[in-house]
Amino acid sequence: MKELLHKFKPGISKKYLLFVAAIVWTIAGLMLMNRGIGLVSETKLTLGLSFLIGILGGTIFYMLLFSGISLKHSLRISLIKFEKPCIFSFFDLRSYLMMLTMISGGVILRKSDILDHSVIGTFYIIMGFPLLFSSFRFYYYGFRYNQLKELIEKSAARKNTKSGKTSKTIELVFFILAFIITVYLAHKGLAGQ
Repeated sequence: MKELLHKFKPGISKKYLLFVAAIVWTIAGLMLMNRGIGLVSETKLTLGLSFLIGILGGTIFYMLLFSGISLKHSLRISLIKFEKPCIFSFFDLRSYLMMLTMISGGVILRKSDILDHSVIGTFYIIMGFPLLFSSFRFYYYGFRYNQLKELIEKSAARKNTKSGKTSKTIELVFFILAFIITVYLAHKGLAGQ
């Protein structure tokens, strides 16, 4: 059975898997920004102010969280044991769960009308920018795949350092907060019906 699954799995080289990741992150970032612009344009908040807040907030999110996540996924892709991994392995299971939590949280937040659409729209723009910035890393390493080998050696040396543990802690806290907010909003939305 394993051989049959392996034979028909949609495999792709690791270099091109980086491009798949880049395209997915680009689309996700642009979709969030587009949705955010649509929500902000329905309100009295000016689009320019919303974009300024989005750029500043997005840059902070990128520097604190998304830069490390995109680097981690780039390295993880290059370390996959199979020569042609599954095309869907640009994310690991935890990242798929995190994205599912964020998407469902955003939908629930938008549908529940707990917050003004200008706030939700600005938050979407804030989250869209770091996704877009992160996609550039995948494009970069897709074109310069050999440089990942050097990074793997450097990251192995840094893996157990304090900064590596801090990055994992920030990512875990962000995931837990997103999950708690989603559960809370889902509960509140269901209670209001």
